Amino acid sequence: MMGEFHKVIAEITFNHEYFANRKPAGFSLEPFPETSVFFRNYRMIFRKKENKYFILQEANSESKEPTIKLDGIERDLFFGINFNDPQYQLRSGLNFDPRREKVVVRTLDEENYPISEKNVMPVMNRLEAVDDLRQTVVDENGNSVFAPENETGLEYSRLNWGIYSYNDRKFLKCDRASAFDAVLIFRLKESEQPVLKNIVFPAGQYIWRYRIQKKYTRHNALSLVDENEKIRFSSQDSNENEILIFLSDAPVQAAELNPSMLALYNSDQIVKKFLPLPGLDSARFLSDTERTLVLEAYVTI
Repeated sequence: MMGEFHKVIAEITFNHEYFANRKPAGFSLEPFPETSVFFRNYRMIFRKKENKYFILQEANSESKEPTIKLDGIERDLFFGINFNDPQYQLRSGLNFDPRREKVVVRTLDEENYPISEKNVMPVMNRLEAVDDLRQTVVDENGNSVFAPENETGLEYSRLNWGIYSYNDRKFLKCDRASAFDAVLIFRLKESEQPVLKNIVFPAGQYIWRYRIQKKYTRHNALSLVDENEKIRFSSQDSNENEILIFLSDAPVQAAELNPSMLALYNSDQIVKKFLPLPGLDSARFLSDTERTLVLEAYVTI
């Protein structure tokens, strides 16, 4: 009697540049119900191990052939992603309105998928809810799939889930996206070897701003120095006599473990060592008019 086993047919790895081990904490990937039905129909199971997710399919132990073959079917599988982290946008440097937009990860032929602002797109499920969607809609292959002068909202609602565009503006149509921070559209097709995909979320990059309050000293030649020479700072005029402001010369990549070691000098003399590094919870706008985010720290000397 021939036996069966489950062989790995796809492996999806998620990495995040913020974390020291690159493994996103609290991250979860959940197949949509339609994808779960597909798994059952083709005798597949979905498993997680740390930051890796596996699709396994039942196969014959002797021939290694799947019990139920795909027979050339290419199928888009939909998954919902939740970061389970109130600071995931700051951590990733992705600025969007999660009520109307989602991070959309689309896997095709490449093995590595770096996520960027290009992956953020609006979700448009109802034609009548979108005032400016009055243009011809095309699919990912550039084929026209909806023309508002000839069709109605009912025809629009019947479009398959996926990524579309109008006037070169991409958007996602997916009725189940609202419950998730991001959506993964995974193209599954027959392959002799397991399909390997590596999806990399970025770490946000922010200017660091230090507010130095001169309360106990009157030093007048202060400088902020990174002893490990990772970050350089320049002073900025302050409207307050007892406050001195330093800004990093370039954005600093947010990191779970930052190697910088900051110290305040007055000329060549150390005034204060081991200054606190600003965290994501210290994010502020640069000014009332400049909405760029900075990470801020306060030091009293």
